[in-house]
Amino acid sequence: MIGVNIPALRKIAKEIDDIDGFISCYQGYYFEETLVLGLALGYLKDKELLAKYLMFYVEEITDWSLCDTPASNMKLIKDNNEYFFSYIENLIKSDKEFRVRFGLVLLLSHYLNDNYIDYILDVSTRLKSDKYYVNMALSWLLCECYIKYKSKTDKYISSKYLDKFVLNKTISKISDSYRVNISDKENLKKRRV
Repeated sequence: MIGVNIPALRKIAKEIDDIDGFISCYQGYYFEETLVLGLALGYLKDKELLAKYLMFYVEEITDWSLCDTPASNMKLIKDNNEYFFSYIENLIKSDKEFRVRFGLVLLLSHYLNDNYIDYILDVSTRLKSDKYYVNMALSWLLCECYIKYKSKTDKYISSKYLDKFVLNKTISKISDSYRVNISDKENLKKRRV
């Protein structure tokens, strides 16, 4: 890590107008170089170009910040949900921690809508992992599902569907939210194990 701040990296990424050229020079030695790559992919306007390099970038993710910041920045995915859906499914099926987390954060950032909420809840309750960063992403995703789709999500915030860590962390994240009323928070706290 060199120590360049995120706003400066965003500015650099926005100035990359030849992603093929950047990738041909890319070495991935520094954290910042990898983050610039992820951010630059998020600024692309061509979905085929993003699809071309998405999995290349996934292989470069070695921590949560290289995962979360670029994932939330990839607006083309939000505008082309169906086109990128198979990528999401493949990421979530992986046995690699940051591939799965990337898929979950992409769901959180770009698929939390009426068309995909049932899929997200199904994945969130079926996915069992012993990986910390996967379980944290699951908890975050379920928290946002609860906030946006409370009636659909509420029954899944239970030990019947979630393991102890994910259940308790989800309840904790919901309890920290200003978008959930106090009585709902108190009811959820009773479900902790």
